[in-house]
Amino acid sequence: MNLRKKILLLGLMIVAKSISYAAISPKASIRPLPLNIGQNEFLYKPILFENESLAITFKLEEYKRPGTATVIIYGVLKLINKTENNLSVQFRKEAFYNGNCTNCNSSENNVAISISPFSTKEGVIDNNENGLRIFHSFKSGESNKKLTNLNLIEVSIKKV
Repeated sequence: MNLRKKILLLGLMIVAKSISYAAISPKASIRPLPLNIGQNEFLYKPILFENESLAITFKLEEYKRPGTATVIIYGVLKLINKTENNLSVQFRKEAFYNGNCTNCNSSENNVAISISPFSTKEGVIDNNENGLRIFHSFKSGESNKKLTNLNLIEVSIKKV
């Protein structure tokens, strides 16, 4: 790759990074994290599910609760509609903490979302209204509970 292409690529990366941070709520400190934080930890696949209609991606983000010293690491899911159709998507999250599934027989982690054509829906770090945020761990040490595996099961995609 020649120098001109490298400079152009670096400039695009800087612009993309600044755009992605522009939409973040000012009430919280949020920092994207590498997917393989911590030794001997489950290495997250950035793409958890993909077919011709939909992709579901995963990333870790650090969140500092306003007015406290509490720092929480959350996993955030992003659904990407790759079609020209409205989609109704349903799935269940199985979250394993320290090797144990804490919600495998529970409906609390069922997710149902509608997505417009060629658009995305993404979890929000400071609330979990759409079900696309998953607790990972406390960076500030309140608990040793840590997400060690995540499965998306019973994935259903329907054109609406």
